[in-house]
Amino acid sequence: MQRGTKNALLVSLVLCLYLAFSDAKKGRCPSTAGMIGTCDERCRGDNSCPGVQKCCSNGCGHSCQNPVRSSRLAKRGSMGICVEKCDGDDSCPTDRPHCRSNGCGHTCEA
Repeated sequence: MQRGTKNALLVSLVLCLYLAFSDAKKGRCPSTAGMIGTCDERCRGDNSCPGVQKCCSNGCGHSCQNPVRSSRLAKRGSMGICVEKCDGDDSCPTDRPHCRSNGCGHTCEA
């Protein structure tokens, strides 16, 4: 088997395992910009929250919160890597200031 094929199979396997064992629910957490929250941990991952709620930062600790919709959606039919690299524009660097859906997760883009 060629090296490129082995690498592609390895990447596919890792992605499948991530998706199979990930406890992330759909949506993204609300921005914590300007928030001051309680510094206690009221959840441990999305699966510890009821219904559609996600385990999100509240500015200091974590609590179950309703997810927010992305202000910008990916083009219909596009597909991206299912990893959350940002949780709002304020979490992105200045050279890529917009948190956008890539079809599965969210990434910072120009």
